[in-house]
Amino acid sequence: LKGGGDFRDTLVSLVSCCDSAAPGIMSASPIEVQHNAVMRRCALTVLANCPSAVEREEESPSGEFGADDSLVGALVGGYGIGAGRFNRATNARRQPGSTFKPFVYGAAFDSGRFTPVSICLDAPRVYRDPWTGKSWKPQNYGGRFAGEMPLRRALTLSKNLCAVELIDEVGVDAVLDFARRAGVASALPRNLTLALGSGDVTPLEMTNAYATLAAQGRRAEPLFIRKVVAADGEILFEQQAVEVPVLRPEVVYQVTS
Repeated sequence: LKGGGDFRDTLVSLVSCCDSAAPGIMSASPIEVQHNAVMRRCALTVLANCPSAVEREEESPSGEFGADDSLVGALVGGYGIGAGRFNRATNARRQPGSTFKPFVYGAAFDSGRFTPVSICLDAPRVYRDPWTGKSWKPQNYGGRFAGEMPLRRALTLSKNLCAVELIDEVGVDAVLDFARRAGVASALPRNLTLALGSGDVTPLEMTNAYATLAAQGRRAEPLFIRKVVAADGEILFEQQAVEVPVLRPEVVYQVTS
């Protein structure tokens, strides 16, 4: 298998199920993959320079992956060695935080009630969450507020109050639906805190959801293996990316512009 570390381990787990049906696949069959050494080096460099992504006991990056279209090009889930090692890129569940906000804005734009130039008031306020029945006073990072601004700038600056205002206006269910269509499959909380990325997701599904935005609303499942070929040249398994339109391109453009 051509590929490093976690990429190779993931391929082994995916292909091993075929070995019982066609013995020799794991030892004698070439497997075409999309491993990209440049992507992997970039992932390692980013994670090594991000203290929050470093496991202190390993003193090494703890996980992420890069993709070109739906073909996974690099995957780094940790530096530990050995069978059964926990792969953080595919198995770890953590709060996405502000990286979830594009899906909140996407749901707002998809509703037709808001555009990137709609004005949001970035100011402190108290919300009564109808899903929890509790009062909540969200804050911006640093405790500063900037007053009125267009939604495009609010998303660029990652303003918490504007994201909460949008989810309060369009409803949590609309945001959940938009995120699910993009590719977020994990169970997420049904309350206003979702606007700030509460809930747990894996890096794999979050990256795939962002890939849907990059593809103008066309979603494809991430592929690790393109082809499995037996020693005699017989193609035992082959797959291509299948893109499905799940989000309106004009809405995605408003989010990414």
